[in-house]
This record gives sequence, structure tokens and C-alpha cells, in this order.
Amino acid sequence: MTTSAPGTVLATSCDYAGSCPTVYQDGSDTVVVQGYVVDSAHAVAAGESMVRIPADLLRQAAQALRP
Repeated sequence: MTTSAPGTVLATSCDYAGSCPTVYQDGSDTVVVQGYVVDSAHAVAAGESMVRIPADLLRQAAQALRP
């Protein structure tokens, strides 16, 4: 994993340039997901957004974030 924004560590990305869906580790028990905003009928809390990322990217992130 490589360091990116302060306090975050890149876990995995589809191109490692940060221009596509990306998963970052942001502390020992949290992750930050960058993805494409989804227009959805699902209600989300104020300040939250649903994002779309490839399922394979999520699997890669889970592998990379294992202790």
C-alpha cells in the first residue's frame, strides 16, 4: 500500500492514479471509497452519497487490507 492524501493509505485502485474507483485505508478500522456517484431511489443521510465501484476492486481491497 502507498501513501496518498494525509491520513490515508492507498489500498487498491483500478489504475493507481486516483482517477477511477479507489479504496483507501483511513485509520485502523475505517476505509474511504472513491467511486462514481450513483443516482438512486435509496434514501441516504445528509452528507452521504452512494458510489459505484467494481466488485473485483472491493475483493482486491479486502485482500490488501488484511492484517
